[in-house]
Amino acid sequence: MNALELTPLEDWLDKQDVLQALHISSRTLQKLRSSGALPYSRIGNKIYYRRQDITQILSKNYTLNKK
Repeated sequence: MNALELTPLEDWLDKQDVLQALHISSRTLQKLRSSGALPYSRIGNKIYYRRQDITQILSKNYTLNKK
Protein backbone atom coordinates (compact mmCIF):
# COMPACT_ATOMS: atom_id res chain seq x y z
CA MET A 1 0.00 0.00 0.00
CA ASN A 2 1.20 3.51 -0.74
CA ALA A 3 0.63 6.69 1.29
CA LEU A 4 -2.47 7.68 -0.69
CA GLU A 5 -4.18 4.39 0.09
CA LEU A 6 -3.58 5.04 3.79
CA THR A 7 -4.90 8.62 3.83
CA PRO A 8 -8.06 8.72 5.98
CA LEU A 9 -11.09 10.35 4.39
CA GLU A 10 -11.14 13.19 6.92
CA ASP A 11 -7.64 14.22 5.76
CA TRP A 12 -8.94 15.20 2.32
CA LEU A 13 -10.03 18.83 1.84
CA ASP A 14 -12.13 20.31 -0.92
CA LYS A 15 -11.49 23.63 -2.67
CA GLN A 16 -13.52 25.72 -0.22
CA ASP A 17 -11.71 24.23 2.78
CA VAL A 18 -8.32 25.07 1.25
CA LEU A 19 -9.33 28.59 0.17
CA GLN A 20 -10.60 29.40 3.66
CA ALA A 21 -7.66 27.81 5.46
CA LEU A 22 -5.00 29.59 3.37
CA HIS A 23 -6.94 32.81 2.68
CA ILE A 24 -6.11 32.62 -1.02
CA SER A 25 -8.12 33.13 -4.20
CA SER A 26 -9.39 30.41 -6.53
CA ARG A 27 -6.87 31.58 -9.13
CA THR A 28 -3.95 31.21 -6.71
CA LEU A 29 -5.10 27.70 -5.84
CA GLN A 30 -5.35 26.89 -9.55
CA LYS A 31 -1.79 28.18 -10.10
CA LEU A 32 -0.48 25.98 -7.26
CA ARG A 33 -2.24 23.00 -8.82
CA SER A 34 -1.14 23.77 -12.39
CA SER A 35 2.49 24.31 -11.44
CA GLY A 36 2.60 20.98 -9.63
CA ALA A 37 3.32 22.67 -6.30
CA LEU A 38 0.13 21.24 -4.79
CA PRO A 39 -0.93 17.67 -5.66
CA TYR A 40 -4.63 16.89 -5.92
CA SER A 41 -7.16 14.18 -6.65
CA ARG A 42 -10.09 14.67 -9.01
CA ILE A 43 -13.37 12.79 -8.93
CA GLY A 44 -15.59 14.04 -11.72
CA ASN A 45 -15.55 17.84 -11.44
CA LYS A 46 -14.64 17.85 -7.74
CA ILE A 47 -11.01 18.34 -6.67
CA TYR A 48 -9.62 17.24 -3.32
CA TYR A 49 -6.34 18.04 -1.57
CA ARG A 50 -4.57 16.14 1.21
CA ARG A 51 -4.20 18.04 4.46
CA GLN A 52 -0.56 16.91 4.73
CA ASP A 53 0.24 18.38 1.28
CA ILE A 54 -1.15 21.74 2.42
CA THR A 55 0.97 21.55 5.58
CA GLN A 56 4.03 20.59 3.54
CA ILE A 57 3.70 23.54 1.14
CA LEU A 58 3.32 25.91 4.12
CA SER A 59 6.42 24.47 5.79
CA LYS A 60 8.39 24.57 2.54
CA ASN A 61 7.69 28.30 2.17
CA TYR A 62 8.25 29.16 5.83
CA THR A 63 10.49 32.20 6.41
CA LEU A 64 11.78 33.31 9.77
CA ASN A 65 12.50 37.04 9.90
CA LYS A 66 15.05 38.06 12.49
CA LYS A 67 14.95 41.62 13.75
